[in-house]
Amino acid sequence: MKEIEVQSAINLDAEKKHLLDCHSFINILNVIAGELQLMDPGVNGAAGPLQPAVGLCLDLADSLRIDPAAAVKRISSNEVAEFIEKQLALFQNSNKGAAQAVDTQESIKNLQSALYILKCRALEYEERISNESRWLCENQRTFHEYFASFFAGIEQNSKGNYRIQTNIAKTIYGRDYLINMAASGPEEDPDRICLPAVFKDVLRDLIANARKYTAVGGSITAGIHNDGQNLRIVVEDTGRGIPEHELESVVQFGYRGSNVQDKPTMGGGFGLTKAWLNTQQLQGRMWIRSGLNEGTRIVISIPVPASEQSRSAAH
Repeated sequence: MKEIEVQSAINLDAEKKHLLDCHSFINILNVIAGELQLMDPGVNGAAGPLQPAVGLCLDLADSLRIDPAAAVKRISSNEVAEFIEKQLALFQNSNKGAAQAVDTQESIKNLQSALYILKCRALEYEERISNESRWLCENQRTFHEYFASFFAGIEQNSKGNYRIQTNIAKTIYGRDYLINMAASGPEEDPDRICLPAVFKDVLRDLIANARKYTAVGGSITAGIHNDGQNLRIVVEDTGRGIPEHELESVVQFGYRGSNVQDKPTMGGGFGLTKAWLNTQQLQGRMWIRSGLNEGTRIVISIPVPASEQSRSAAH
């Protein structure tokens, strides 16, 4: 296993920056479109009642690459959810037999979960871009509830293929992922978790990546600590790892390791790019430790700006 400190420069045009910032939306839209097509694939090339909703998802995914603020506004306004729910009702009324099938009911549950998550992401995005330098502060309970909801969404999307547990005593090997997560603030206020708002996205993406490239039965450990001077984020997994000669390359836009090309994914290989780009912008440092079939460990360290130190001290 080898460790490097990432040094690569990343140069992105406007469209790639939009894609990087909005890739979680596109992933969720792909999930929604996939569920809609599973329920209503059409017959003999004829478009079924859910196809307009599929088209909306694809149009939104394209719009996010060009004008993300406008596309996100459409999502947060309930326009998207209401249209999809209307088309779903038409489908259920016109295909009562198919609508009652077990597979369809599972798809509907997954669809409802994805729509809820999509709306939450839109509201988070709008709040974040209103002040991109803002640091977010939450108590331990709120922080952990957010990620518990995120884990539940991942599990729901698996449709029973695996479970996510946070207690090793409840795990069944070969059926469950074990995710250990801890967060803490400075000694004088350990319950207060403060981080740049965008790094909530980054941490979520790193955990999702770790899950994606770790076989069921594996474990993921994530930690965040702000000591008042520096913010440190660590995500470690027992997954496929990264070939040592590719460690510097994996932060490049759209790069996927040579050992994971066979792995189907809704994403575009942007998680580490987003982590490194935002770390650079905040004058931070990032390390990657990995080896083929040896798991991966990502460490990020970001200095807490003086303005945030003063605000926290006054809290």
